Amino acid sequence: IEPVYMAQWGTAWLMMRREKRDRRHFKRMRFPPFDDEEPPLDYAEHLLTVEPAEAVQLDLAEDEQYELLQDWFYDNQPLADIRQNNDLPLADHVYVNGTSYKEWRLSTSIMAQLHNLAEPLLNPHTDLNHRYLFDTPYFLTAKALNMAIPGGPKFEPLFRDVEEDEDWNDFNDVSKIIIRKPIRTEYKIAFPHVYNSRPRKVVLAPYHFVQSSYAGNDEEDEEDLLAFESYPSQLNPIMPVAVKNWTPDYVDEFEEEDYHMPLVGQTNGEEDEGIWALLGDYDDDAGWEPDEECTADIVPLLIDSPLSTALTASGISLYWAPEPFNQRSARTRRTVDIPLISHWFRDRVSRDMNYPVKVRVSYQKLLKAWVLNQLRTRPNKPKAKRDLFKSLKSTKFFQCTELDWVEAGLQLSRQGH
Repeated sequence: IEPVYMAQWGTAWLMMRREKRDRRHFKRMRFPPFDDEEPPLDYAEHLLTVEPAEAVQLDLAEDEQYELLQDWFYDNQPLADIRQNNDLPLADHVYVNGTSYKEWRLSTSIMAQLHNLAEPLLNPHTDLNHRYLFDTPYFLTAKALNMAIPGGPKFEPLFRDVEEDEDWNDFNDVSKIIIRKPIRTEYKIAFPHVYNSRPRKVVLAPYHFVQSSYAGNDEEDEEDLLAFESYPSQLNPIMPVAVKNWTPDYVDEFEEEDYHMPLVGQTNGEEDEGIWALLGDYDDDAGWEPDEECTADIVPLLIDSPLSTALTASGISLYWAPEPFNQRSARTRRTVDIPLISHWFRDRVSRDMNYPVKVRVSYQKLLKAWVLNQLRTRPNKPKAKRDLFKSLKSTKFFQCTELDWVEAGLQLSRQGH
């Protein structure tokens, strides 16, 4: 279940940050940990009898906010047996189709709690304009034009028949304008057909998206406050200002000599003058219907419904949350298919973060590989589904077993050694 998996990793991130803060002897491990001539450890001899340390888990029992998650959050397959326990209060908030673990549906209360736990790993930017000039179409355009967006990846030239400082060619004759002032790279990528002499294989991107007006919630807000009873700290409230010793100079504009009626023309008070005389002809029109008068027993719609409930603020935050927290139901996914922190290198790194050079270089390499994957990925062709493991299992040469992750890693290291 994707929201549960991301929330588990969010709590792991939070607890590891606390471990790093509280421990004195916490240091970064250097790879490779073994010498080239030293064979890897034997799992059965060194690790099989060792008791694993206590898992790094967040104690949810201390916080009443997460009472719906306390009993199942760290299970191997969370909520897989919920259909056998329909009498539990949790069954009103959760649906999982059973042990096959294919579909799930979670209520707003549980999704809001999972969203709070996964907050450290989620992308905080809800406005799509945040990725202007730093998204897939712009990277593909920069690759086609043999340019590099500041902070973005660099590629080999796609077309090698381009001369950089060429002043005269078939596209640069006397009737054309030659701009001697250097044009910024951002202009050439944002408007490739305007600022480039020969744009080829460029990808057009939206100029802008609708601006987001969501301001978010403050963590220090009181839990008993409903939605619309408080405002985020990002907003500046309009406060009333009391001014002492202020006497307004009241002027009756109707007594001025140069007074003009707005939008209806000038009048001097006579009945047969101006637009008022023209409108008087319609008073006795047969098609003229008198205005309906509102009686005292008419009330606005939804007057008996509350403006907000206890779930309104959570629902608004989930509406603007990144995927999968903006969904009520979906299908389960493999853990290797769930992107946890891919937005870290896909977003433009702020200069306020003061990342070291090695981190920024690493982000550029990851972003370059991601762009190449997007470029080379082709839609899957329909074909017969064949499960390799089932066909191998049916033969007599293969058997099923269970491996610890450490044992599997040591076997790979031993084979590589």
